[in-house]
Amino acid sequence: MANDQLKKDLKNILKIKGAVTKQRPVKGLIKKEAFCRFIENYKFANDRTLLLKTDFAVDFVNFEEAFVQSIEALLEASFNKSQVQII
Repeated sequence: MANDQLKKDLKNILKIKGAVTKQRPVKGLIKKEAFCRFIENYKFANDRTLLLKTDFAVDFVNFEEAFVQSIEALLEASFNKSQVQII
């Protein structure tokens, strides 16, 4: 209730007409969604590589090693050791 009154008072002070139609996403939520998307894609790529190796005897592990090392380096730059181990 107090929050509604505050909004009403601010509208009156700032002479705003109408209502907010769309709220901006919270910055932390955007980062969380991006991180979750990264984890899902990383897992998908890893699963695909293992599937190709086991089902079709096609080994892309050496080919993709540079990409994996790059991703791991970025993780180490962004997180501490404990966090990287969990990821």
